[in-house]
Amino acid sequence: MSTDEVPRLADLLERAVANVVVTHDRTNQQLDVSTYRDKLQRHWSHHWPEPDLNHPNQYTPAIVRPEIHEELLATARSALGENVREDRVQTAAIVTVGVYGPGFSLGDLVERLVIVAIGRGHEHAAVEFYRAVDGGSAVYRWIGLLLGVRIEHAIEVAPHIRIVPMPNSTGDLPAYFPPMGFRNPINLMGCTLIVVEHSVRPVFGDPDSLRSLEDIFRREQLCAELPNFNIDQFCDALSLASNGSIERVSDWTHVDPDALFIHGFPHTGLGRREYPFAMGARGSVKATEDEVQNAVALYEARSSLSSADAQKLEVPIKRWIKSKTDQSLEDTLIDLGIALESLYLDRGNRSELSFRLRLRAAWFLGLDFTERESVMTNIGKIYSLRSNAVHNGSVEYNRKNRDSRDKAQQICLQSITKMIHHVATHGKFPDWERLVLGDANGR
Repeated sequence: MSTDEVPRLADLLERAVANVVVTHDRTNQQLDVSTYRDKLQRHWSHHWPEPDLNHPNQYTPAIVRPEIHEELLATARSALGENVREDRVQTAAIVTVGVYGPGFSLGDLVERLVIVAIGRGHEHAAVEFYRAVDGGSAVYRWIGLLLGVRIEHAIEVAPHIRIVPMPNSTGDLPAYFPPMGFRNPINLMGCTLIVVEHSVRPVFGDPDSLRSLEDIFRREQLCAELPNFNIDQFCDALSLASNGSIERVSDWTHVDPDALFIHGFPHTGLGRREYPFAMGARGSVKATEDEVQNAVALYEARSSLSSADAQKLEVPIKRWIKSKTDQSLEDTLIDLGIALESLYLDRGNRSELSFRLRLRAAWFLGLDFTERESVMTNIGKIYSLRSNAVHNGSVEYNRKNRDSRDKAQQICLQSITKMIHHVATHGKFPDWERLVLGDANGR
């Protein structure tokens, strides 16, 4: 790119904007450029619930002087070079959407350039165009909606990964919140979003060279500290760290709405998916910054485990999280029993289950006789209640039994978090025989 290409394009876009007529696609009503600019900027900075007749996407800016339009086409054609095929060019939009396509016409790209020039200024549009042409990357966000957790303000999980609270008013929803269809945003106030930034390079490519999404475009998560970030495992870690039950119930892709390369696609809600969940079937815990960082530590420790060790911890983690949902006392006791057995009992020898489980848990968690005795006593109570739940189908819902349940959840949580860190540190599960004989190295 020569030093005068950006100012030349900026000047051309300035002349184009001065000769634009903005017309509604359905009513043919014309809109002055300044009002159209206001609509664009509002749309680009705030959530617009559903497209309507007032939506800026319902309007098309047309350059009334053909020679300016042709000059813009020639400039784009020249800059894109070999990526142009029959006046078509492929863009990174297909990566964010996850579908194939024949590319966009240069006319679409010129229209997009003019729209960005109106909304952000002609110099901004020119700089962004040539930055993309010269191999720059485009940034997009993957966003997940979490239930079961509340935060007071945005918290950084790691660079380029953050969790943010839903606002208290639908009027304050950000542009990256998509139309939710049947789900009323009012019902989601107080929920939490997780935002993970990605990049894709290049921005433009040859539409005829594309055989798969990775043929031309390369995607990567921007966070180097937590590579291949797994949102579901982070939800598990945050559940453990905050003593709650947290899950992802929806996710989607968002591209900044003033990006040059998303012509033909909505800027948010791309590839939106819904996951089965039971609205209202869990309490909502309030997570602090310290708990989020504890969750990061748990997530990193679990991610470092071998696949076999990680798989062994899957059942107790999922069962403990399930025990925190609003289910019957009997189901909670059964889940906790399964979680504790998965942690402390061998698959092969399962004789004397209760004693073996209580003894191993006591020596793993307790630092002295008093603590070990307390662990054995409490697990004995929960094991007895769990047997009643399995064999009799019911457990009396009284204060004493609820206290035993709560204590069991606490012991199970402590066991899981300590076991994750233990295996991550030592590379193996405890040697139970050495541990129960008092050998500190067995721990």
